[in-house]
Amino acid sequence: MFVPVLWMLNEQSASEWVLQATHLNRELWPCFTPLAEQLQLAGIVFGIGLNPLLTYGLYPALARRGVRATPLRRLGAGMVVAALAVGIVGAVQRRVDAGAHPSAWWQVLAYCVLASGVITVAITGLEYAYTHAPKALKSLTTALWVLTIAAANLGLSLLNGSLARGGWLAGLHGANFYWFSVALMAVNVTLFAVVAARLPERVFVGGAAR
Repeated sequence: MFVPVLWMLNEQSASEWVLQATHLNRELWPCFTPLAEQLQLAGIVFGIGLNPLLTYGLYPALARRGVRATPLRRLGAGMVVAALAVGIVGAVQRRVDAGAHPSAWWQVLAYCVLASGVITVAITGLEYAYTHAPKALKSLTTALWVLTIAAANLGLSLLNGSLARGGWLAGLHGANFYWFSVALMAVNVTLFAVVAARLPERVFVGGAAR
C-alpha cells in the first residue's frame, strides 16, 4: 500500500528531473557536457554499485553495532532517503526558478541518494512480499508487488494531468512540485510506521511459518 509513493518519486527522475537539467550548468568537467537526458545514466550506475555496498557493507556494519536492519526498517529508511533526494532537487529547482543555473553535480548527487533509497525498498520489498506470503499465495503476492509500479504510474499521470488542465493542483509549479512530493512521502512514511509497528514477523520459506 505504501510503496507506490516511492515509485512516484522515482519516476520523476525520468521526466521532471530531465526538464530541470536543461536549465543547469551541465559541464561536469572540462570538455564534458552531457545532454540533459544523459544525466539519468548516473542513476543506473549508482543503482548497480550501491546494491552490493549496502548488502555486504552497511547492513552487516549495522548488525555488528547491535542495530537490526529488519526488512520493515529498511523499507521505511529507503522511503526517507528517496524523499531526501527529491528535497535536493527541490532546492536546486528553487534556484532555477530564481534565474540561476546551478551545477548539474547537484542532480548527480540526487541521483545517488535516490538510487540508494529505491534499491533499498525495491530489493527488500520484493523479498518481504515473497517470504511473508504463504506458499499458495507467493505468486499472487509477487504480482501485487509489481502492480505497485503500475499504481504509481497511474497516480503520477493523474497528478500531471491535473497540473496540465489547471486543476486543484495547478499551483504546484517549479519547486512547489517537489515540496509537495516530499510532503506526500512524509505522510506516507508516517502511516507506514504506524502499520509496520503492528505487523507480525511470519516467514513462509522452507516449510511451516516461523
